[in-house]
Amino acid sequence: MSRKDEFLGTHPDVRTGMDVCNLDGEKLGEIERLDEDNILVEKGWLFPRDFSVRYDDVVDIRKDCLVIAEDRTNVPDDRDEGYSSMG
Repeated sequence: MSRKDEFLGTHPDVRTGMDVCNLDGEKLGEIERLDEDNILVEKGWLFPRDFSVRYDDVVDIRKDCLVIAEDRTNVPDDRDEGYSSMG
């Protein structure tokens, strides 16, 4: 499992306020906070609440968008203990 320091060493341009997109290129929200074990994503158009993704789920950075390894139907939620809904 990747940690914040390791992730930022590989991706130094990732920052709060950056867009988060799924594999389909749809914006899911914006980075609210970079925690030690995950990224807190502030809710976007498709989701009624904030959610977290693991650093390991980041597959690309395209332009100014952090791309996570999920499509619209599989966006992280409470189903997996590695993710956490933030209300």
